[in-house]
Amino acid sequence: MSFLKLTKSIQKINNFNKINLINKYFSTTTTTTTKSSNVKLNDGRILKFEDKQTPLTIANKINKTIGKQSILSRLNGNKLISMKEIIEMNGLDYNIEFLNFEEHSDARICFWNSSSLVLARATMEHFKNENKEIELINFGHLVNAQTADNINQGTFFIDIFFKDKNQTIKEFDINKIKKIMEYIVKRNDKFEILKDDQDDSSSSSSSSSSSSSSSSSSSSSSSSSSIIKFGEFKFKNKFLTIDSSNSIVSLDLIKNSSVVGPNKEYSELQRIVGISFPSKDQMNNWVEIQKIAALRDHRVIGKDQELFFFHPFSPGSCFFLPHGTKIYNKLLQFLRLEYRKRGYQEVISPNIYNQKLWETSGHWDNYKDNMFSFECDHTQYSLKPMNCPGHCLMYAHRARSHKELPMRIADFGVLHRNETHGSLSGLTRVRRFQQDDAHIFCTPDMIREEIKQCLDFMKYVYTIFNFTFHLELSTRPDSYLGELSVWEKAENSLSQVLTEFCADKWTINHGDGAFYGPKIDIHLKDANGKNHQCATIQLDFQLPIRFNLEYSGGLNNNEEDINNNNNNNNNNNNNNNNNNSLNRPVMIHRALFGSVERMMAILMEHTAGKWPFWLSPRQCIVIPVSNKFNEFAQEIHSKINLAGYDVDIDLNDSKLLSKKIREATISQYNYIIVVGQEEIDTNILNVRKRDLPEDNKQVKLSLNELFSEFKLNIEQFK
Repeated sequence: MSFLKLTKSIQKINNFNKINLINKYFSTTTTTTTKSSNVKLNDGRILKFEDKQTPLTIANKINKTIGKQSILSRLNGNKLISMKEIIEMNGLDYNIEFLNFEEHSDARICFWNSSSLVLARATMEHFKNENKEIELINFGHLVNAQTADNINQGTFFIDIFFKDKNQTIKEFDINKIKKIMEYIVKRNDKFEILKDDQDDSSSSSSSSSSSSSSSSSSSSSSSSSSIIKFGEFKFKNKFLTIDSSNSIVSLDLIKNSSVVGPNKEYSELQRIVGISFPSKDQMNNWVEIQKIAALRDHRVIGKDQELFFFHPFSPGSCFFLPHGTKIYNKLLQFLRLEYRKRGYQEVISPNIYNQKLWETSGHWDNYKDNMFSFECDHTQYSLKPMNCPGHCLMYAHRARSHKELPMRIADFGVLHRNETHGSLSGLTRVRRFQQDDAHIFCTPDMIREEIKQCLDFMKYVYTIFNFTFHLELSTRPDSYLGELSVWEKAENSLSQVLTEFCADKWTINHGDGAFYGPKIDIHLKDANGKNHQCATIQLDFQLPIRFNLEYSGGLNNNEEDINNNNNNNNNNNNNNNNNNSLNRPVMIHRALFGSVERMMAILMEHTAGKWPFWLSPRQCIVIPVSNKFNEFAQEIHSKINLAGYDVDIDLNDSKLLSKKIREATISQYNYIIVVGQEEIDTNILNVRKRDLPEDNKQVKLSLNELFSEFKLNIEQFK
């Protein structure tokens, strides 16, 4: 056989063996059964999919628009995963939700967390090019629970520390950083997730090793942290990221400022805040909303209407000017009248307490960093950040009978909290403030009725201000005090009352209760669509135990014991209650405004500075046509003032009448009274009403008719 024929024969044998191997492979793979699962979708449909699918694959098979818009997915109601993560369920059925930016706060948080990484990387690249040493301290989203549902109330941030303390961020830096961010996004750089064992710490920059406490809460898929590699930098954090950086279609850097650092080593940080969206239309809408919000900003209104100001000599403590003080006092007076109707008694308590009080209450271990403390006579004291421990002392200063309960006490005392300098923001976050604080001491069988009355009170107040609201039950936190059984009892009581009050229109906020008890948080929505958390109702079984609060009699006493106790005077009660059992009261913490300062800020923006007459600091102004009618104008002004209404007068002869009226209109006076010869002759006033249509603002009223209208406005909260 020739060499050529031999070679061809060997090749035929090899081809034959290859064909046999291929046939064998396909015969084994085709006989393997692929597992599949029933997958329940957002809309309730149940579809069958093979195992080891990604959420993106499932979404695209349903509708490619869903796949394009979805940022995250949620498995079985609790586990958040990225759209490209493989789902391995081994044939088990599961639920899947697709979360998009518009409708889901978890998706927005993920999006803004990812945006903060783009900002962090761009900032480090920029200052590296500028040969300036920085350290990345913090990064993540700026979304709080009160605004999480609003697409236009979320941002992202980074905090950096300059090794050279004389360095700050300048406009030049911001512009450069933004350009680098846009370049990163355009290039579509990927976020690479590495497990801890994949991380090569030697290549990780020290400036990118810190994690953000604000960004690891709601978008974490597991408790274990991972390394996010992005460009040459690595970031250690827990949050999920979007799959591709080019999902960030529109971005901007909107603010930079100094903030107080976490410790002495990093005492002052530089913060950059940005905003981003997956579409340009969303960004344009956000810009328009910011323009409108700027006009309604309570800080702008407060300045324009001369209501309040702040000064660096007392940061976080407000100076209320006369007109601002009028509004403040009217809010307090409104509540005082309601307290009288609803069985509350107002008290006054000290501002300064010994450290031992806060140790007894538990606040020293849980809250001391937020308290202003000092030493006096070799003893540690603190300004009170809340009223509840002091009210416990008031309850305990003598023996109490069940017949005194419920005991409802209210306190408008001044409180101080050591908020960080960077968190201070107008009237919404201050260090010195007053709460519409009340505490109710009651027997366990009174809880349901007292909580119900608190909710009714809240509904009445918020209806007057035209607020809408929703309720949230915040349950036991990890750092809770007391017995688990006591907590469960408290949470069950609140759940039942909420269901009775508003059926199923309330939600649970797991783990966000106070350390001493569960609470009902009320989130109001103002005219601008902003959400605010002001009112709170908290059930507390812990402070009565810590302060050993007791009452005699009640459910455990028979009728004879109660009658005997009724014949004893208060002095005998301290020593002669052997026939009466001693029981532990329950304490309810209740605030409706939260702080008066915060409520004023909300009302300024809610009304856009157009105060209703009953709250207005400028209810009326008297303007004479010329100076020869000044005496009559002063007479009218005096009568209105003595009747108890807030009235001003403009006797400035250098201004034309039209200018006076225009200035009064801009200042939002509810009524403008113009007087001249005709008003003197007829004793009928020419009155312009702010809230009437433009073509019908001017009316003729006698002074008595005007007073009747004023009185009606106040009675009806108009």
